[in-house]
Amino acid sequence: MSGFPDNLSSRGPLARLKNIQALRGLAACLVMLSHLFVIEKKYSQDQILPDILNFGMAGVDIFFVISGFIMVYVTHKWQSSAGRHIPKFICARALRIYPLYWVVSLPLLGLYLLRPDLVFSASIWNEPDLLKSFLLWPDEAFPLLEIGWTLIHEMSFYLIFALILIAPRRVRPVLIIAWAISVTAANLMGAASLGPVSRVLSHPLTVEFCLGALLAYGVTAQEPNKAPPIAWAYILLSVLIFSLSIAAFQSGGQTHPGMGWLRVASFGISALVLLMGAYMLEYNEKFAPKWSVSLGDWSYALYLTHILSLSLIGRIWARYDQPGQWDNFIMLPLCLIGAVAAAGLTHKIIEAPLMRASKLLQKKIFN
Repeated sequence: MSGFPDNLSSRGPLARLKNIQALRGLAACLVMLSHLFVIEKKYSQDQILPDILNFGMAGVDIFFVISGFIMVYVTHKWQSSAGRHIPKFICARALRIYPLYWVVSLPLLGLYLLRPDLVFSASIWNEPDLLKSFLLWPDEAFPLLEIGWTLIHEMSFYLIFALILIAPRRVRPVLIIAWAISVTAANLMGAASLGPVSRVLSHPLTVEFCLGALLAYGVTAQEPNKAPPIAWAYILLSVLIFSLSIAAFQSGGQTHPGMGWLRVASFGISALVLLMGAYMLEYNEKFAPKWSVSLGDWSYALYLTHILSLSLIGRIWARYDQPGQWDNFIMLPLCLIGAVAAAGLTHKIIEAPLMRASKLLQKKIFN
């Protein structure tokens, strides 16, 4: 039963998932640490950060699992007539993803047109297709804003999930399972070789979204066990799985989680168990610290801007870099502080007003 009794919940879903919001902040910070490792290697003569930070890319797995969970969590009460809500659902998702992504990408576009060698994605990957980058359409090359590759997957998740919402409520979990099985089969049969769209649709990381969605169907139907030690056991188990996975990857000579099924089986499962523990703690009214919830509120801004912030500070660092590690101990914390501060300002000045404007726009369109 995975910690859930048979009785149906009398309290229903929680209105504000503070712990899961904090997990979003954690995920963004993990991804930022993985890129900080790249920045130090690129701009400093010396390195003090260990290769293990590359595994901070597991933050993406946390994001994907949370995404599946939240999509079900906010729509699980929709009846079989949900088809009429699909345009509103897609519009809401698009307005959440695109505006800030475009705002961050536009100055990067200007820099790319003037000095393409200064753009992170253009300097290490194939030349990005600008139109596909801004539309978040699958392509052979990474988007102009390199981190946008995950948003391409997110948009595909939303579109397929929207179709699933047309079905009756009781059938949706079955369709999620069928989706995961289809993705697995297509991937194993080599669908990824058919082109960028097929590669995204058959990507193993899609299963992480499905896992999060299935977890949400479980917790919205039944009440979590009230014993906090069980919740903490899930969190400790998640840390154990994550640690053992990193050790296994490293013993095999890998310093990056990669993009395949082993990643899903390790970091995807770890993220799922972590999410389970965080939700159960929330139900027991054990909440994450306020600062971590605030960081979660900034997580999308941090996710989109941190490479730009780190690269800017890294280039300044490179101008004054000296032999020896003393400057690394000064500049690396400054890189993190600068990236988080920039994300906070972006959230307050740009993202929050955009979110308010998008809600008003949705009301005018659909009411």
